[in-house]
Amino acid sequence: MPYFKKSEGFSLGFSPYTRGDASPFKSTPASRIKDAKRNAKRNKIDNIKFYASDVGKFLRYYPEYVGKIKTVILDPPRAGIAPKTLMKIISLEVENIVYISCNPSTQARDTSILIDQGYLLQKISFVDQFPHTGHIESIAKYKKVKWK
Repeated sequence: MPYFKKSEGFSLGFSPYTRGDASPFKSTPASRIKDAKRNAKRNKIDNIKFYASDVGKFLRYYPEYVGKIKTVILDPPRAGIAPKTLMKIISLEVENIVYISCNPSTQARDTSILIDQGYLLQKISFVDQFPHTGHIESIAKYKKVKWK
């Protein structure tokens, strides 16, 4: 199972709940791969592969994963995901997208794109990780709708 990681290790917990070649998707600096492999081994997760790659380059070098990745986890910077990058992620034909955002307005912009591309917003939650500040995290789950 391919796995892409950008920041902390919270996403590793999703891998036991995926099937075959399914995975959370995040890009990562190559220096994080070693830590991710160590965490997977420590947690007895062996159905996983790690890649450090831009999503566009990944699609070019590993086209066999298109349509086989079940879940993508996104945690973009405050500016949100570049529209071109979001379209590349959508082209992976993933079933589920979990989008964590520190800026609900850019998440709303990206939600509009996801809905236009056939994703249903199933759930959204807000988390106040930084009490006594004006910042809030929002976590949304999208599912690809299969039209008949």
